[in-house]
Amino acid sequence: MPRTKLGLIGLLVAAASVGLARVEGSGEFGALTVVGGVILASALLAEATGVVAAIYEILLGFIVGLAGAVGSHIIDVIALVGGSLLMFAAGLEIDTRIMSRYLVRSMAVGLTSFLAPMASTFTVLHYAMGYPVGDSLLASVGVSTTSVAVVYSIARRHGVLSSWRGQILLASAMATDVFSILAFTLMVLDPSPLLAIYVAALLAVPPIASRLLDRLPPTAYEAEVRVIIAMVMAVTLFSEAVGVHGVLFSFLLGAALSGARVKRRVEERLGPLIFGFMAPVFFVNAGLHIAPVGLSRLKTVVSVLLLSSYPAKLLATGLALRAAAGIRGWRLPNVMAARLTVSTIIAYAGLKGGLMDPQLAAGVMASALLATLLSTLGGGPVEG
Repeated sequence: MPRTKLGLIGLLVAAASVGLARVEGSGEFGALTVVGGVILASALLAEATGVVAAIYEILLGFIVGLAGAVGSHIIDVIALVGGSLLMFAAGLEIDTRIMSRYLVRSMAVGLTSFLAPMASTFTVLHYAMGYPVGDSLLASVGVSTTSVAVVYSIARRHGVLSSWRGQILLASAMATDVFSILAFTLMVLDPSPLLAIYVAALLAVPPIASRLLDRLPPTAYEAEVRVIIAMVMAVTLFSEAVGVHGVLFSFLLGAALSGARVKRRVEERLGPLIFGFMAPVFFVNAGLHIAPVGLSRLKTVVSVLLLSSYPAKLLATGLALRAAAGIRGWRLPNVMAARLTVSTIIAYAGLKGGLMDPQLAAGVMASALLATLLSTLGGGPVEG
C-alpha cells in the first residue's frame, strides 16, 4: 500500500482514538480501546513517514490524554512490564565484543557525551531556574542519554558501520547508555538490608540466565520466551522490593544475552511481543501521564532542556569522536544526540515515583522526541 494511504489511514485512526477518548475517557475498556487505537495509528504513521513509532506513541498518548483519556490500573501494569522488557531489549543491543575491542576509546567518548550535557543542563535547571538538586540531577541524566538503535541505523545507512570508526561510534553510544542507567540507578537507590544480596544477584543472575537459555533446544520456542518474561518480571519485582528501579537489572539481563548463541532467536521470538504491544503500551502510557501538565506549561521547560543539552552534547561528542577516531564533520556526532527509550523510562520512573517535578518529567520526554528528530536530520556522505 502507498505510504500516502497508510498515513491517511493512520490519521483517521488517530482522530477516531481522540474522539473515543472524549467519550470513554475513564473506563477501563474505553482506555484499552483508546490505547489500542493509538498503537495502530502510530504504526501506520511511522511506516508512512519513516519516523520511529515510539515518537508517535508518546505524542498521540499526550493528545488523547488532553482529550480526556486517563491511565487505568491494567494499562499501568502492562506498561510496567513493557518498560522492563524494553530495557531488556535495550540490553540486547549492547554488543560486549565491540565494546571490549574499543573499550578505552568508547568509554572516553561515551563518558564525555554523557557528562557534558548533564553538567550544562544541571547548571541551568538548579542555579538558573531554581529546581531542587534531585529533580535537576534526574532530568539532567534523562537528557544526556543516546539511542543505540538510532546510531546503529544511521551508521548502517551511511555504510560506516563495518569500519573501525563506525564500530567506535556504536560502542560509544552503548557506553553512554550504560553510564546513563548506572547514574539513574545510583540516584534513586534506597539502601536496604537486601542491597548486598541485590548486588550479588546483579553479578550472578545474568550469566547464569545466558547459560540456561543456551542449553535450551532451538525448538523450545514457548519455553524460551516464557523463561525470559519470567526472569524479567522476577528481577523487576526483586528490584522494587530492594528499593531499586528494575531498569538496571533488566538491562544487564539483556546485555548478558547479547553475546549468547540464542540472541538472534530471542530477538526473533520476543521482539514482536515487545515492540508490537508491550513497549507501545509503555510509550502511550507515558504520553497519558504527561498530559495533565498541559501544552502551555511545557513550552518553557522543553526549550530550556533542549537548548541546555543539545548543543553541549553535539560539541562534546564531536570533539571526542575526532580525538578518539578521527571522525570529522558533525553528522555522526549529531546522531549521538538521539535519545528516546532510556530518557522516557527515566522521566516516567521519576514521575510515577514522585522523584521529579511533573512539568520537568514531561519536558524530558518532549525534549527527547525533538532531539531524536533533530538528530536524524540531514543527509549526504559522512566524513571520516
